[in-house]
Amino acid sequence: MIRTRSLVATSLGLALTAPAGLLAQHDHGPPQLEKLGRVVFPTSCNAEAQRRFEGAMALLHSFWWEESGVAFRQVQEADPACVMAVWGQAMTLRGNPFAGEPPRAAQQAGWELLERSATMSGGTPRERAYLSAVRAYFKDHATVPHRTRALAYEEEMRKLAQANPEDTEGTIFHALAVASNASTTDTSFSRQRESAS
Repeated sequence: MIRTRSLVATSLGLALTAPAGLLAQHDHGPPQLEKLGRVVFPTSCNAEAQRRFEGAMALLHSFWWEESGVAFRQVQEADPACVMAVWGQAMTLRGNPFAGEPPRAAQQAGWELLERSATMSGGTPRERAYLSAVRAYFKDHATVPHRTRALAYEEEMRKLAQANPEDTEGTIFHALAVASNASTTDTSFSRQRESAS
């Protein structure tokens, strides 16, 4: 659940309304977590990892890809069994979903990360659903087109959001997936409207 609405506005509003150039302009110094708002996203990770995870989520919602990647690695250092730390690292390797396909090296790194973590047995069913969703994006990255995998991720996030209606984060990430998969030639903006709803 997001306690500060500015995070939702940053993740969804900026992504839906800002020109692409503005989204790329994030080189203005290291982020200050206290200025990003507060994320409340319960996980089954230990207390230190949980604290770090919510900070990493604030960075991810604010489109700080590299910084959130570092932060999610620190979550895993605090709790090696935390499956959500793996999810977060994979999400940062996917990068900005509005910028198109990430570099091949990032996709390969994401798949390798998910493959290494495939034997992890911890986490709740909800947490494993998050991991399954991002896995749907990275699976077969070398042979399956980006759009097909992005739509597979969207479908997995739809299922997660429907199964966990109290999970604001699941709803947010599903909405972002819908919006980022919108056609650039659809002047009715049907997917953006669906995302906003």
